[in-house]
Amino acid sequence: MLEKIAPVETMSKFLLAEAYYRGIFVEKDDKKAFEYAYMIAQYSGMSCAYQYRLGHMYMEGIGTEKDTEKALGLGQSSLS
Repeated sequence: MLEKIAPVETMSKFLLAEAYYRGIFVEKDDKKAFEYAYMIAQYSGMSCAYQYRLGHMYMEGIGTEKDTEKALGLGQSSLS
């Protein structure tokens, strides 16, 4: 997995995650979208939104294997 990112890199990683997730300006790549979503979820400044996104990706198996337990845990974390 890619390492944690510094706060100054967060916006570019966010934009890359969205681009790969939606296939905007790049070929859609769920694995890369998951990796960037994972990195962003680790950064506290954007953790809520990306914990939710990461939970959704685990629940649906987007870019990773389906893992309902992780998905539910991340969903609950994003609400707190």
